[in-house]
Amino acid sequence: MSDCSVIFENAFAEHAAIPDKFFLSIVRWCFPESEEDVRLYSCLANGNADEFDRGEYLYQANAVHDVFQIGYHISAVVNATGASSIVTPTSSSAPPCRSKVTYNVSVRVDRCRIVSCSCSCAFKASWCQHVVAVCLYRINRVSEVEYRVTIWDSINELTNEELKKLAQFLINDLPRQYLPVAQRLIDQLRNPNSEINAAVGAPDPTDGGHDNVAIWCLDQRTLHENIRRILIKFCLPSPTVHCDVQYLSSNQPPAASEWLSLFRPHRAKEPEGLWNLLSIVREMFKRRDENATSLLHIITEECLACSQVLIWWYQTALSQSGQWTLCSPSTNKSSSLMSNQKTPQLNCASLCDEIVQLWRLAALNPRLSSFEREQLTSFIQIYHRNAVERIWKYICFLTNPETSVSSQAAGFIMSVVDRQGQRLSAENARFTADLFPGFLSALRACQISWNNTNIQGLLFGSNNVNYFQDC
Repeated sequence: MSDCSVIFENAFAEHAAIPDKFFLSIVRWCFPESEEDVRLYSCLANGNADEFDRGEYLYQANAVHDVFQIGYHISAVVNATGASSIVTPTSSSAPPCRSKVTYNVSVRVDRCRIVSCSCSCAFKASWCQHVVAVCLYRINRVSEVEYRVTIWDSINELTNEELKKLAQFLINDLPRQYLPVAQRLIDQLRNPNSEINAAVGAPDPTDGGHDNVAIWCLDQRTLHENIRRILIKFCLPSPTVHCDVQYLSSNQPPAASEWLSLFRPHRAKEPEGLWNLLSIVREMFKRRDENATSLLHIITEECLACSQVLIWWYQTALSQSGQWTLCSPSTNKSSSLMSNQKTPQLNCASLCDEIVQLWRLAALNPRLSSFEREQLTSFIQIYHRNAVERIWKYICFLTNPETSVSSQAAGFIMSVVDRQGQRLSAENARFTADLFPGFLSALRACQISWNNTNIQGLLFGSNNVNYFQDC
């Protein structure tokens, strides 16, 4: 059973107040059922599966206690006994801390999606090992969790005398630094013109299900940082070393050796971290996860913010047009470095082309509304315009004689020549569709209309549509 099959609008329409027994059944089954979803978002937030593995160990070690679900809010305590559960780069040489540490975890759910999560630990990502441990506990030990209705429903059942006693005991149990907060709220309640008195009802952190679409919690800030770090590391010039024992005993022509050196990294899909993220985007599209386009936005923004990636993408597109040719820079000093940079250049171009293809898939989604399709078109137009502008400005900057740049950097920019033998510069740089397609294929996909009755019947499962009436 899953609350995805429950029509909340009908439930609220038929009942002025949903019976507690019915509501607790909804709350009980509103949590995700698959551990793979938790693993996916933990890997997205942390760049690997280490935090998920640590959280799985904490769950199996019975470190999760006091799991309590009030409405759509889950709270739990994780006791990290033994070595310190948070591994930092500076703690590798220090002896492990064997003290017992307690962490408080909060998780909010909505329609079988975890919409927010937090922990009292010092880990910067929201999907830490303690959050993972609590999620695994909630998935596998449904019957051991205590369930209650929302705070608002519980308060409505209290009398005035009980409400006064609740407020007094709550203020007394809270830390003393919250006394000014309580007094401030009392002062606002006494003021007839305050915002509290003007508002209808009051906020309830245990309530949920008010948004049109429930979206999984995605740690966007950490993702931006990780992707930026991957791109910077990948774009730095470095020597290329391949370990191939068979190459020592083979007599291949120079052209074949060069082809193999360029083809080998394509099979490896470098940079691996970004290709893994793109494969996750494809998997999210398959699952109809609302965060698929959000993750694709993050990847696109970081790639467009890296000038070296854009230049490599542009140069490769020029060479693929047949009107330009890749060549080595004029200086012998940087020729070896340039040969080492050919492989990253082709990899970055393939990466950008894959990003465009994913945007094309997003645009071909027949379930998009007219407004969503227009919004997606605007985003893709902005991305294409920003890419062209950044490439143009970077070329102008490096080819400007008044600009003091290294000959090595200028060599990378002018590593393609046109049919007249002229190297790339601000005078001959063009951005037509045949030279630099960019995001144009995704923009064309945005213009496709699915307003066909047969297709609509296929989409929404109508049994009254004759799919072969035109045959």
